[in-house]
This record gives sequence, C-alpha cells and structure tokens, in this order.
Amino acid sequence: MTETSTGEPGLDPDRWTHTSPAAPDAATTLRRRVRKWATGLKVADSVVDAIELASYEALANVVEHAYARSENKGEMTLTAIHESHALSVTVSDTGTWQPPTPTPDRSHGLALIEAVSDNLDVDNTDDGTVVTIVWSLSEPASS
Repeated sequence: MTETSTGEPGLDPDRWTHTSPAAPDAATTLRRRVRKWATGLKVADSVVDAIELASYEALANVVEHAYARSENKGEMTLTAIHESHALSVTVSDTGTWQPPTPTPDRSHGLALIEAVSDNLDVDNTDDGTVVTIVWSLSEPASS
C-alpha cells in the first residue's frame, strides 16, 4: 500500500494530508488517524466525534462509489486543517460521481455529514469529487 502524509496526526495541529488507496481498510485507518489528529487539538469531544464520523462517511463514499465504474481502484486523499476559528476536512478522489439514490437503509451519508457539521460542500467534476466539511469553533482551539 502506497501512502503519503504531510504532518502527523496528533503532532501537527494545523494541517494533515494523507493519500491512500480507496479501500475499506485504508478508510478505517484514516478514520483512526483523523480522530487522533482532532483529539490533539483539544476541542470538545463532540467535535472530535463529529469529525471522525463525517470523515469516515466521506471516505466510505469514495470506497463504495467513486471507482465503481472503473476496473482500477484509485486513490483518496484526506486533508484536515485547523484554523483559529474552524476545523475542516476535505476528502477527494479522481473517480466518477454517483448521485445519491436514498433508500430506507442506504445512501444517507451526505445527509449524516451535513447533520454533524456546520457546512458541507460537494464539488463534483469530470476530474473527481471534492467533499469539504467544516466545523466552526466558538473559541479558538488551543494547540
């Protein structure tokens, strides 16, 4: 598995980027790492939980949908950024957008992400999809 990182979760409080194959085990690993990163920022536990949940939902969407029409599985990149009054997570891929088709038990990931964050932006183009999730901090987080 080829992976690249800038910053280390829990050690670099401002920016962390990780690229890995779009695979279930990689999504699980990134979920744990982004939680460690967010925990190191000393924000409320509820914010850490929301970051972990929303990040994993976005990663799971990449794994399940982005490369469904391709024989080759591509990569996914997670970038977590801490600024004085906000935290953001961006999950991107170079796959093909699959519009949500909600059923009673599936395709509710984007709605869940929107419910646990302050802002959700989904940008899909021919080059892939970029999901940006933002949490506002009422007070600057201490590093």
